[in-house]
Amino acid sequence: MGTYSCVIYSPCGNFTSKGRLVEVNDNTVLLLALCFLCAVVLIIALGLAMKYKMKKDNADHKRRQAQRVQALQMTSGVVPRDA
Repeated sequence: MGTYSCVIYSPCGNFTSKGRLVEVNDNTVLLLALCFLCAVVLIIALGLAMKYKMKKDNADHKRRQAQRVQALQMTSGVVPRDA
């Protein structure tokens, strides 16, 4: 909180504005809470995205593994033992 004025120095003369009382509210706690909330939402969103991607990758891996087993069975009469 304080009184502020504007001063301009120019070749035409020096000009000073009338003082104006400016009051600034301290919203540091609100700003920190907002940043914390945004960070938590971002971390949760990234976690859910990773969970979805890992589930999809795991399903793709199982599908490819089944295709390899099927291809091996077609080329040979021997069925591979599951590990």
